[in-house]
Amino acid sequence: MGNLPGVKIRKSLKKLFKKGASAGRFLGQAIAYLILSLIGRVYPRSRSSVVVLAPEHGSFADNAKYAYLRLSEEEDLWVTYITTDKDVSREIKKEGINAEVYPSRAAAAALLRAGAVVGVMGKSFEGVRGHLTAGASKIQLWHGEGVKKVQLGQREGEPGKISPAEKIKWCISRRHSVYDLIFFPTEEQYQRRKNWFRYRRYLIDGMIRNDLLRGRDFGPGAEVYADRGTLDRIRALKAGGARLVLYAPTRRRRGQPAFGDRIPFDFTVADDMLRRQDSYLVVKLHPRMKERVDFGLFERVMEYSKLKDIYPALGLFDCLITDYSSIAKDYKIYQRPVIRYFPDYERVISSGAISEEAYREMPGTLYLKFRDMLKGLEQILEGAGGERPVPEAGSFSGDRLVKEIRLLLEGGGG
Repeated sequence: MGNLPGVKIRKSLKKLFKKGASAGRFLGQAIAYLILSLIGRVYPRSRSSVVVLAPEHGSFADNAKYAYLRLSEEEDLWVTYITTDKDVSREIKKEGINAEVYPSRAAAAALLRAGAVVGVMGKSFEGVRGHLTAGASKIQLWHGEGVKKVQLGQREGEPGKISPAEKIKWCISRRHSVYDLIFFPTEEQYQRRKNWFRYRRYLIDGMIRNDLLRGRDFGPGAEVYADRGTLDRIRALKAGGARLVLYAPTRRRRGQPAFGDRIPFDFTVADDMLRRQDSYLVVKLHPRMKERVDFGLFERVMEYSKLKDIYPALGLFDCLITDYSSIAKDYKIYQRPVIRYFPDYERVISSGAISEEAYREMPGTLYLKFRDMLKGLEQILEGAGGERPVPEAGSFSGDRLVKEIRLLLEGGGG
């Protein structure tokens, strides 16, 4: 009992230090917000300079990649791609992409100079990046047409119900930026997410990554940051008459393997079936998934790098297997079979991670058991063959993006 006062003192000091550290961080963020935002607003902006911010994991992929490629076709625009990954920056620079790694002086200079900045995720404009772009026009290309309840800004179903303290914290961290323009892929997505963001204007205009699927020629840049080794093998197999299946599950809990209890998938059994059907399975994991599967053990199963851009290969597949990834809606453009293999459906639904109503509208047949899914896949492969037409787009999303950015540049910063 003699040590009790000492224990209490240590606990009190620990709490005090934590509060002090928290207060110190808040003060630092507040000072950064005031000073850097002022610099961002007064720094002279260029009406010909545009910055595209990479997705959260820093890759050269998704809507960010195709926005950069489309904007780069405009000879009078100077477009910079900013990524947080040094390896990505180094790799794509070798391919002729004007890229800078953040944080760096060059990235900060590009952000300060830009008349318009394009982001593809809610976190694109958080923190220092948001401060440095305070005087630029900000465009948000929402990155998916899926069913995940990605809660940004407002709490779903409770728009505006944020405490004053939260509002101050979010303002200083720029967690809830105001966009000059936000693109929603469909009216349905707008109705679902319209209260999750703050914006001056919105447009419904599809997704620029789907311009590639609809036949838009992005030139050699389309294959930059693709998994070229696997892509070449896929093309060779396709030319030889093999049927190809893409399996693209989305992430579960961060850093924990999904295959096993949550997603039973017997690759040995699948390999045997694929051999009988002269078919191959290409596995493209979500960038955050960490799996302990050695795909090299299988003859008919191969892995496409989870960080690389799969869209240049998407049109080569005869069938798609996914669970609740928005890639299903992209693949629907090809009018080919989609399988939704979702064994932990009830668990995910009960957790509130996805919208059950929206999920019912996803394309494809839902399977909860591996054996049932594999049987359904075999039936599809037995009837696969022949290309189905891809509907022609009346206009491409990228063309609209260029038009709107030019209007913002001519009208000055946001």
